[in-house]
Amino acid sequence: MSAPLGPLIAPRRKTIDGWVAADLRGVVVHRRALDDVRIPLAQLVSAELDGKELTLKTSDVVTYRLMLTTFSAARDLHFVETLARAARLTQS
Repeated sequence: MSAPLGPLIAPRRKTIDGWVAADLRGVVVHRRALDDVRIPLAQLVSAELDGKELTLKTSDVVTYRLMLTTFSAARDLHFVETLARAARLTQS
C-alpha cells in the first residue's frame, strides 16, 4: 500500500530498494514489494547520516537503516537537516 505524499519539505532521496521523502506529516519510507511506512514527525527521535547510510529512529524503538544511492552528498545532508528541523530534533 502506498502512503500518499503531500507537499514535500524534503525531496525524495533514492535508496537501494526504493526511496525516502518527507512532507509536513512525516517521513515516508518506500521499499519495493512492501507497504510504505509513514513516520510522523512527532515520533522521529533522530535522523543521522553516515556516508550514504541514513538512520531514522522512532519513539516506538524502531530503527530504519537506509542506504542512499543518490549522487549529491550535499543534498543528502540537506535532507537530514530538514528532517531534524521539522521534527524539532536537537543536535548533541
